[in-house]
Amino acid sequence: MNQDLLAPPKLTARTFAKIVLGVFALSIIVGIGLAALGLLTIGELAVRTAIVGVLSAAAAWAYAGLMRAARRSGPERMPMIHAATGAAGMVAFYGTLGVMLHGTPFGVGAQLLWMIPLMIGMGLAAGGWGRRVGESLHCPQCEYEFGTQDQADAPIRCPECGTGWLGRLKKGRRVRSPRLVAAGIALAFTGMIVLNPIFYMGRLAPHLPTPLLFASLYAAPKAAYTVWDEMATRPLDPSWTRTMAERVLRCRRKDQYDSSPSQWFENMIAGKKIPADLEDRFYREGFQAALVAPRRVKAGEAFIVQLRVHHAANGGGTMGLMFAGYAIGDEPASAGRQDKTVWAYQLRPGVLSRHRDVLPQTLKADHPGELRIRAVFWLVYQPSFADELAWQPDGMPLKPTRATWFERIETEAIVRVE
Repeated sequence: MNQDLLAPPKLTARTFAKIVLGVFALSIIVGIGLAALGLLTIGELAVRTAIVGVLSAAAAWAYAGLMRAARRSGPERMPMIHAATGAAGMVAFYGTLGVMLHGTPFGVGAQLLWMIPLMIGMGLAAGGWGRRVGESLHCPQCEYEFGTQDQADAPIRCPECGTGWLGRLKKGRRVRSPRLVAAGIALAFTGMIVLNPIFYMGRLAPHLPTPLLFASLYAAPKAAYTVWDEMATRPLDPSWTRTMAERVLRCRRKDQYDSSPSQWFENMIAGKKIPADLEDRFYREGFQAALVAPRRVKAGEAFIVQLRVHHAANGGGTMGLMFAGYAIGDEPASAGRQDKTVWAYQLRPGVLSRHRDVLPQTLKADHPGELRIRAVFWLVYQPSFADELAWQPDGMPLKPTRATWFERIETEAIVRVE
């Protein structure tokens, strides 16, 4: 839509409300999808739906008010009107989706807040560059003043420069505003910097008081590596340490890709500052998987078993499986044994997947009856990929020298053989 910044917005309040309603419906669909993927609970979905509804209604109401103001304002006020309507649209779109996606791998709200002052600032700058005041009519090419009379009496072309101007006359004499241009650029630039902590938080974090640092990470924990490192050096009393640790665990359950909060958690573990129960949860909840096998098979026929991974989050370094293999009954696990560590990136479900099936193996049942299938592996967290898997003669892996967590895990399934 070609919009003159010195004329009232062309998008009507009713059309804007319909667009907002569409965005609201889209956010609800997205929320339902997140709930189906297990990234949101029903309670969280209900609360976020209510917040999104309030934001959408507020944006539509604000736009309608701005349209009423635009009808009463002269061209010199239009840049501010356009900047405000643009902000209302940004809030309606990014605000609603940001609320619904907050705390998930798709979270975009806080990362895109800088676009609101950018839009307002650039709107002000463009309006200041093309600012007009008054009711007089002017040639769009040379600014020759036609007057304020009816345009129907105007000649076909401008008598000054010969430009065809019927239907193109500009209302108001051009009065560029360097102050408005400068203010708009300053607002856009400042908003981009201030609302993008990546530009300054690394240097600023050491100088911030702990409560402010705590609040910034609690609100926006994603990918703030240097800030989390600084937070790990701050003395926290046990209650605040537990509060932050539980926050990290909640974030980690929903976003298995961001390792910066986990880095703080492991630094705190190394400093003996995390309670034992939370340390245990951190490592155990980082990997969630189950053995998948057919419920019924026929004796003598081959069937496939595999590990179904629902969640695989790194720590500050990386996580992997030392997979001993599958076993039938009480036999030693050996079928499908891996000679190399299976790392988290090979196990982690895709962003739009609830699970990922890995390590398939073909087995065969010789006799009818109930058959117990076991998958045996060791879960290891370590700083890097450097320490690889080495099996010992007794069938156990050698614990990596730098491992922060090393635990044997066994999961099983029952198969009915007919």
